[in-house]
Amino acid sequence: NVGDDMTSTGLELRPGLHRVQAPLGERFVALYLLVGPKATLLVDTGIRESITETLLPYLAATGLGPITWAINTHCDFDHTGGNGALKAASPETQLLVHELDRRLTEDLQALIDVRYGEFRDADGFDDAPETTEYLRSVSDLVAVDRTVVGGEVLDLGDREVTILHVPGHSPGHMSIHIRSDGKEGLLTGDAAHHPVQMTHLDWSSTADSAKA
Repeated sequence: NVGDDMTSTGLELRPGLHRVQAPLGERFVALYLLVGPKATLLVDTGIRESITETLLPYLAATGLGPITWAINTHCDFDHTGGNGALKAASPETQLLVHELDRRLTEDLQALIDVRYGEFRDADGFDDAPETTEYLRSVSDLVAVDRTVVGGEVLDLGDREVTILHVPGHSPGHMSIHIRSDGKEGLLTGDAAHHPVQMTHLDWSSTADSAKA
């Protein structure tokens, strides 16, 4: 799974920052590894197969690991569905999530009802049964090890990584601020989906739906 296939590949963007891209149906999900001399941080876990079929082979091929912490930027299944597979492969890894997203990160039925069924009762609009079945089939949610609120700093040994609370996409959405050697970077999660949103803060990529 390490190679030129753009649906399933890993790439070191700069020293100690790896982007691991895993298939997600017709699209993909990106996981990020921040590797320091003291600790390694994984940002998001994708779905179950993101871990078993992409991340773990990438770690084996590159010799990276172990993973000290894994942060779920928010509660959506394509950012948390690999939590169980990660803990099974690496029990020592600590799972971190914002306290406001904890319930939906640990409880799949609550995620389906609250997150994806929010229009079911009021508007009679719900996901198709096959969509819900797919979500169940690829998600492996487990108890997290620690909740955060924003402002926490993780020490990787050669850089400061600060957890930022940026609610909007979900109540507990987080972004990861990286500071190293006088340079800064930001892993936004789903707070932004396109670079243009960095200059047009009021632009949203959210689609509107209407019942036929």
